[in-house]
Formats: sequence, C-alpha cells, structure tokens
Amino acid sequence: MDRAVLSFLFIFIAASPIRASNSGTCQDTSYLRQQIYNGRVWEKKYNNVYGNEFFLTEALTETSVSINGRIYSGQLCWYDIYNDQLILMTGPASYIEANKNNISEFTMAFRNREYRFMNFNSLGFGHVLYQGRLFLAVRYKKEITKKAVENRYDAFEESQQAYIIRGDEIIKLSGRKDLLNALADRETEVKQFIRQTGIRPDIKRAETLIPILEYYDSLL
Repeated sequence: MDRAVLSFLFIFIAASPIRASNSGTCQDTSYLRQQIYNGRVWEKKYNNVYGNEFFLTEALTETSVSINGRIYSGQLCWYDIYNDQLILMTGPASYIEANKNNISEFTMAFRNREYRFMNFNSLGFGHVLYQGRLFLAVRYKKEITKKAVENRYDAFEESQQAYIIRGDEIIKLSGRKDLLNALADRETEVKQFIRQTGIRPDIKRAETLIPILEYYDSLL
C-alpha cells in the first residue's frame, strides 16, 4: 500500500466517530473525546536501541479499551511493555499515552487472536489467561540491555512472569510450589487431580495451568 493511500486511511480513522458502549449506546461528543484522549503526548524515544518497546508488534493494533467505565472500540494502539503504557492514535502521526489510572482493561486483536489485559493496580497491566474465583495473568516486560549487540549497541529484551491474583493478593508464580500454595485450601484434591490426569504444569507456559484452575473452581 503506497503512502498516499495509507495517509488517507489514517485521516479517515482519525475523523471517524469514537464508539463508546454503555448499556448498548454509542455516542460521539467532545466529552467522550476528552475522556479517551486524556493523557500525555507520546513521542518516539528509543531510536538508538535495537528492537522496540511494544507488545507483539510495532504496527498499530486495533483495540477496545475501557476508560472510566465506558468501552471505546475500534481504536488503534501500541502497548508499550517497557513503560507499561497504552498508546492511542489520535490522528495522523499523533499519539497519546492514555491515563493509566482511568483504564480498567483493554483488548488487543492480533492475527485472529484477542489479548485481554486488566489493570491490576500495583502489578500493572496483566494478560488475563483465566478468570474464575481468581485470575491467572501474565505480565510482559521489556528491559534495555547495554551493549547487547556486537558488544556495542543496546537492545530490548523481553521477559514474562505469571501471577495468580486473588482479590488484592498478588502471588508470583516461580514454580509448582507457588501454585499449590495459592490453592492451599484445596491442595490435596489439586495434587490428586494433577496425578490422575498427568497434567504437567509449566509456569513458563502459564496456559498449562488453566485446567488446574478450572478443576479448583469446580470444587467450590
């Protein structure tokens, strides 16, 4: 797609009404624009670092975001996991860092998959893999490693960490023991379930924990 067409699309998107849903209603007012665009102007900062600070891709991604109780769909965004900030496109070559305190959750669509993130306060934005009596969420991070390329250039390096969230309690999962401690009120049954099913819980592949959490919830 040539630049002229791409620029037209950006202008069209920026000029389109903001869609907000609250009990099925859609509105387009200056008040709603103020809500979604409440934040700081974003500028690119890491031109001298290999890689990028974003989750999944440095291409703009469609998202729906919940701000102050309203859901705004059809937005274009980046999720900066280096700074844990959602960046929204407000117009051609115009972006803001959305006010994180006002965002309860957002969902990104990428390659036929949706990624739902919730704001877990002190933890930040966590990718929700399971929601029942408790949450299973993954926190993605990037850090800048000095002289990582050819011992000369800095580079972004990504990591992730799984957590179980129960109310205000945030439990970091470093191994199987942490998982069993989080489910301590049904530890005997959970251990038996793991033995009988042959499930191999792998903290580094947090989705393998989902059947265990589903079983845990079925006991209550």
